[in-house]
Amino acid sequence: MPGPRHGGFFIGGAKIFVGNYVVTSLLPRSGTSAMMECLQACGIPLHYDEKHESYLKAATNQACPANDGFYEHSFDTIMSTGFPDCERHAIKVMCDFVLAIRPASYRIVFMTRNPAEIVESNWRIFNVKLHANPDEYWARAADRIGILKQRHDCDVIEIDFNRAHADPVAELGKLKAWGLDIPSGIWKQEKYRVVA
Repeated sequence: MPGPRHGGFFIGGAKIFVGNYVVTSLLPRSGTSAMMECLQACGIPLHYDEKHESYLKAATNQACPANDGFYEHSFDTIMSTGFPDCERHAIKVMCDFVLAIRPASYRIVFMTRNPAEIVESNWRIFNVKLHANPDEYWARAADRIGILKQRHDCDVIEIDFNRAHADPVAELGKLKAWGLDIPSGIWKQEKYRVVA
C-alpha cells in the first residue's frame, strides 16, 4: 500500500510548526482526504508532495471513480527529512507518525470509520486486502486518541466518516471549537459515499 503507514519512531525528532492542522487516522481510506478538502475550503493551505500525489493517483484502481487528491507525503520523504518546514498548513499523516512528533502546538483531526468499509474501500481502490477486527480497531482508535489528548501540545477532535456522511452539519460542526466553519455542502455525500 503506498503512503506512510508504520515506523514513526524513526522520526522522533521531527516537528510540526505552530498553528498547523494535522489530519490522521489508524488506517488508509478513513476519510482523511475528504477532511483535507474541508480544511482547504476553510482557507487553510494544504501541504503535500505533488510527485507522490501523481504516483498515488496512478496506483488507484481505474475501475473506481478518480480521486481528486490524496494530499499526503511519501513514506521515504518523511523517513529521510521528517515533516516539511511549513506553518499554518494542513498536513496528512498516519497516526503512528503523529505519536512520534516532538512537542509543538498543533491541532489534530483524528478520522475514524466503520472498519468493514475501510477494508472494502482499500480493496476497491488499491486492490489491497486489509484485516481490521472491529473490536480491536475501535479499542486501538480510542487508545491513540486518549494518548494524544493527554499531551499538553495537542488539541484533538475526532471526526467519524460515517457520522459525517449521515449528518455533515452536526459532525463537521465540531470544528467550530477551532473557529472553523465548514462551508455548507463541502462534504460531498455523492462523492464521499459510504464505500468509496
